Amino acid sequence: MSCMKLVELPEDEPWTVHDFLANTDELCVTGARELQTKSVNVEDAANELINMLLTLPETPEDDEDFEADEPNTEGMYRSNSYQNSVEVAFFGGMHAFV
Repeated sequence: MSCMKLVELPEDEPWTVHDFLANTDELCVTGARELQTKSVNVEDAANELINMLLTLPETPEDDEDFEADEPNTEGMYRSNSYQNSVEVAFFGGMHAFV
């Protein structure tokens, strides 16, 4: 998004105000379409992830294991949060931090 070109200045010869505005309008329309496409890709990926997480089976054994591990979870949470903050997923040409 930060690399999207929305304005172009003439290099060789001067442009009229009308030409500058027409060129800027065209660049903005193209940029908006590209951002919309990428936004839809990110939304689809997020929805797919949510649906995957919602379909995970819950078992009573998982709850018992978690309760047994509670006294030792302090270090685990620190390492998991660090790991989650540095993982990067690639969705349709855009990077999203997980």
